[in-house]
Amino acid sequence: MTEAAQNTLALDYGERQTGAALAQAGDLFAKPLVTLSSDETLTKQLIALVAEHRVKQIVVGWPRNLDGERTDQSRASEQFAAHLRATLDLSVVLQDEALTSQAAAELLPPKMPPLERKLYEHQLAAKIILEDYLAAGQK
Repeated sequence: MTEAAQNTLALDYGERQTGAALAQAGDLFAKPLVTLSSDETLTKQLIALVAEHRVKQIVVGWPRNLDGERTDQSRASEQFAAHLRATLDLSVVLQDEALTSQAAAELLPPKMPPLERKLYEHQLAAKIILEDYLAAGQK
């Protein structure tokens, strides 16, 4: 990436869908961006987002159980982050995502249609992951 790259992208990686959120350089707040299908097109879509938003770093949510133990989804997120590191020329880090999906669900209106709700939930979870990362002073 060039010196002009300024932004950080967070991903709430899931088996079916991946939510994305973006923070501008120097910001402590992120904005929900998009929910992508976690299929064979995911990497191509992420490459396009990185270029479009001049991303310097990707933060991938790292789920673990409440005891802090790794789970199958933890390992999937670790493998996904390793894939991104091998594919993209930028920093990719893991960020604890404990209870972010639950927190995201609580932010949405209860009467929102279920499919729409799930799409926004992934984006909001990515937003929370990124804001937690930024609040911890990570750069």
